[in-house]
Amino acid sequence: MKFVAKKLDRRLSNLGASALLERGLGDDQHPSGYEGALDPWMSLLWSMLYQINPKFFKGPDFMVPDMKLIDQPKIKITYHDAANVFPLSSIASDIECMEMQIETARSMHPGKLSHSGMRPDCFLKMIKNQFLTRAGCGKDVRHFEFEQVSSLVEYEVGDVVEVLPSQNPEAIDCFIQRCSLNPDAMITVQPREVENDLHTQIISSKVPVKLKTFVELTMDRTLFFQVMSFFASAQHEKERLQYFASPEGRDDLYQYNQKERRTVLEVLEDFPSVQMPFEWLVQLVPPLNQRAFSISSSQLVHPNEVHLTVNVVSWTTPFKRKRAGLCSMWLAGVDTKQKGRGGGFYVAFSRDQPQKMYVQHKMQESSQRIWDLLLKGAAIYVAGSSTKMPAHVLSTLEDIVSKEAGVPKDSAVRWLRALERAGKYLVEAWS
Repeated sequence: MKFVAKKLDRRLSNLGASALLERGLGDDQHPSGYEGALDPWMSLLWSMLYQINPKFFKGPDFMVPDMKLIDQPKIKITYHDAANVFPLSSIASDIECMEMQIETARSMHPGKLSHSGMRPDCFLKMIKNQFLTRAGCGKDVRHFEFEQVSSLVEYEVGDVVEVLPSQNPEAIDCFIQRCSLNPDAMITVQPREVENDLHTQIISSKVPVKLKTFVELTMDRTLFFQVMSFFASAQHEKERLQYFASPEGRDDLYQYNQKERRTVLEVLEDFPSVQMPFEWLVQLVPPLNQRAFSISSSQLVHPNEVHLTVNVVSWTTPFKRKRAGLCSMWLAGVDTKQKGRGGGFYVAFSRDQPQKMYVQHKMQESSQRIWDLLLKGAAIYVAGSSTKMPAHVLSTLEDIVSKEAGVPKDSAVRWLRALERAGKYLVEAWS
């Protein structure tokens, strides 16, 4: 988007336009989001407009009246009599029923979701949940194996699988209780203003879903504080929320919300006087997104399976709150009969022992095995940090090929380059 802004700015300048102030460019990676750059730029803009014509512009303190801003939510929720709702389970198998529930609930959400974000491509059954790290090492890395139980999905090395996680059941129950909602209510969600488009027609024809199912499958964890302030009955809470929503409170909001990764439930519990209608919560809370994981298996070896190697994310916030990755922790919590530790994998964690141990050291220990696999046509897939790791891995592979094949180093380099050109040496690295 910065490219578009710069191009538009340059075009206007070429047409003879004069800039009132320097071009403003937002940054989604800013700790406070794009507002971190937008707020000061808008303040300068209002000041400049006020200087040009104070009769028409009230300056940077101009505010829209509360009720004009908070008139009505853009969506409406219809509650249905459960006795009149035809159960999906009576006309579909268990998998088909789950598929229809997911698609129905997610298609009702007003947030932007692609069609693929609504209807799952397939269902996978976890058959192995295996630790790759030893107990007490401070890191939890798992090997997950899934078998496909619905439609067969083809994939290649380097592809990713997008997983739709389930929310924490206890958190869902607490959220529903905090908002005084009926979890068993049958609902449909649709735009308040009926539009003559295909999406609205599809939503209107949907079978109602349980309110609890809708929350579980669609609602993520971010909330807009400026709207919350309109529904706070306690004055000190209202003022605090208004401060968080203001440019002056942006840094404190970052410390309170983003840095602590507070959930919707935690924010509502911190402001108990806020009684926000469910329609507003649905409108403001973004849809629950799938999480993408690189596939660590090949269909040539496991034709009906998908394997993932996942770091189960957990951390402690500055205020000592325990946090965990929603999807990785959910996957780690799935219980299977084949749960165990170790076996078949070589792992290196640099901080587990006084002598640093990196992946290239493990490769050197398995030099002969790696060469044997390469001779059998194995492909190499390198994923991780883009700093030193890819270069070290490549250098180690050059040493292995040179040693095991008994050829000069430059011949090993050419051999690996040919492997890369053939699409059998792939690197996915990030900073």
